[in-house]
Amino acid sequence: MNPQLLLDLELKRDSHNDHACLSLAHYSLYPELSQSAASFLHPRELAYFNSLGELKRKTDFLMGRYAAKLALKRLIPGVHGSDIDIHPGVFQQPLVTGPACQGVSVCITHSANLSAALAFPTSHPVGIDLEAIEASHLPSLQEHVETSEFPAGVRSVDEDIASYTRAWTIKEALSKVLRCGLMTPFSVLRLADDGAIQNQTWSGGFENFHQYRYLSLASPKFAFALVHPGRTQPIIALEQIQAFVS
Repeated sequence: MNPQLLLDLELKRDSHNDHACLSLAHYSLYPELSQSAASFLHPRELAYFNSLGELKRKTDFLMGRYAAKLALKRLIPGVHGSDIDIHPGVFQQPLVTGPACQGVSVCITHSANLSAALAFPTSHPVGIDLEAIEASHLPSLQEHVETSEFPAGVRSVDEDIASYTRAWTIKEALSKVLRCGLMTPFSVLRLADDGAIQNQTWSGGFENFHQYRYLSLASPKFAFALVHPGRTQPIIALEQIQAFVS
């Protein structure tokens, strides 16, 4: 399997279309990338990477930045990854600066051995989240997700860890769009009761944020969510994402 995936995302509106780019990368790339980090990390990012001691933190940081640079370079042709600086804002949201980067944002996520990033126009906010499906996470997920949030037809028993994980990723993707992160109670991010399932893909809205909707897919290993403006039709090869996270 190819250890990375790069997909174009069309954000279709009645009045116009915008373009975004999604990238996913497997952590098997880390040994090679750690030797060539200067080729895609901004000098400030490189200094921070070299200051990290714990391997897990170094891996998460490098793979997240690598996925982000792949997506940004696809969205902004001709720009070099090392010229782009992604640094945290006051709420730890990733901010993008560099040549031709004005008006461009990025959302970064990682879990287990995968990282993902979505580069998009700041004027057209979208968010993603990726989470490994692990039974040990169930008690924690049950504190933030109710079975009544699952789309009709989903098995609503406590053992259905995949459904809880999918709902969690949807909420976390919305929190990234709103730039509130985990500082807001997840009950505020509650999924609406209009959820539907088509070809194993969930879609629906939010009880308190009617201006946004979501798409969710899952494999036996991972759950992935995309949150987008409600009047935007996202066009992306979901089957390729599904295959990559399987």
